[in-house]
Amino acid sequence: MTKWVNYSLVGVCFFGLSYLATLLIVNWETANTLIYESSLAKFEEMSGQRGPTTYLIFHTDFAALQSMANLHEGILGVEQHEGSTVAKMAFQTAKSPLIETVGEMPGVSGMINRNVPMLCH
Repeated sequence: MTKWVNYSLVGVCFFGLSYLATLLIVNWETANTLIYESSLAKFEEMSGQRGPTTYLIFHTDFAALQSMANLHEGILGVEQHEGSTVAKMAFQTAKSPLIETVGEMPGVSGMINRNVPMLCH
């Protein structure tokens, strides 16, 4: 092959790779969600269940979250992130109705599921 054909092939490959990198950067949240959901699906397939899950909870009343955790056995625990209005709460199962109950509490402004399944080979 001539040197211009080689340059053209390298240019086309560079363009394609840069285009894919741009798509990945622009849509990082979607790609991250897909990776998370596929890991979760593998975990569920291997274990037959969706185990304990952890949520980050944006709140204004940590004492109410603590009392909720003390009242229900389905909540494994709650801890405050130091110097913030974000708490971490662990639930016994990912499909617990307590998740919605906590989300509807007056001092809770939002919740994010932070369960990252670990797969061992």
